[in-house]
Amino acid sequence: MLGTTHGSGRTTVAVLAAVGLARLAPTVALDTSPVPSSPWRRWPLSGGEGLEAIPSDQPVRTSQVRAAAVSGLSGQLQVLTDRRPWTEAPLQLPAAPAAWQGLAQLGGWQVGVTDTDLVLGDDLVASRSADSSRSAQWMLLDAGVPVLCAAATRDGLEAAAVSMAAAESRRLPLQRCVLAVTGLAPGSLPRQCRALLTMLAPRVGAVFSVPHCTAWRAHGLRDPSGLSRRFAGAADDLAAAVVGLAERSWGPMRASAAELPNPSPSTEETPDVLTDHAAGGPAAELPPAH
Repeated sequence: MLGTTHGSGRTTVAVLAAVGLARLAPTVALDTSPVPSSPWRRWPLSGGEGLEAIPSDQPVRTSQVRAAAVSGLSGQLQVLTDRRPWTEAPLQLPAAPAAWQGLAQLGGWQVGVTDTDLVLGDDLVASRSADSSRSAQWMLLDAGVPVLCAAATRDGLEAAAVSMAAAESRRLPLQRCVLAVTGLAPGSLPRQCRALLTMLAPRVGAVFSVPHCTAWRAHGLRDPSGLSRRFAGAADDLAAAVVGLAERSWGPMRASAAELPNPSPSTEETPDVLTDHAAGGPAAELPPAH
């Protein structure tokens, strides 16, 4: 998940994508935000030690990654987030996207949904004098489907246009990206926003409209029973968009959820990944899609 501005709905979109994809295959949501600004850890949590349990200075084993994960929002979803009090010194989370991808693979999940703290255009422009940017690295990951999040306002969509222009200037693969537009109020988009979205749509692989949900904006997952059916059902639609682009770019998914092994937390594998600390997460249930 990459933002086109701050407040563009990255976590909202990450939750929907993670819940929908978890109905298809074992999925982990990766929270890369520092503790004070992360909404994941403020939702009800159960089990899992959090990212602090993953050593930053030695090889990591599958059992350590699985023990750090919290049973998540629904189905086969788990979450990795920092569960420590905000008063403690921050963990040194890995900067390289490949480290997070390796963490998900080592944990045995087929799908990883990463909620980043990056604003795409800002990051690309700031990295002009560097060899590469983190946003570019995320977008270029093998088997990855970048999701660009934008608020459903004129300013939000204009910022999305600038971010996409910056990505095009770096020859990044927008055609396997989803542009997720988050509604900030009930009702349809204003005419100017619809016109902007019409111009942006051909530049990405898919456009997804995230419905407005008053209960989500008020409570997040503290009280998931109040989430609207339309909002909960959007999880499956977003997952379908992501899987469609993934299969168009990388071929069919390798196995169904029923065919995939579910590694035991006690399983020990040869340590082959070095990582900085990374995250463990929240537990709550979205209502089933209708």
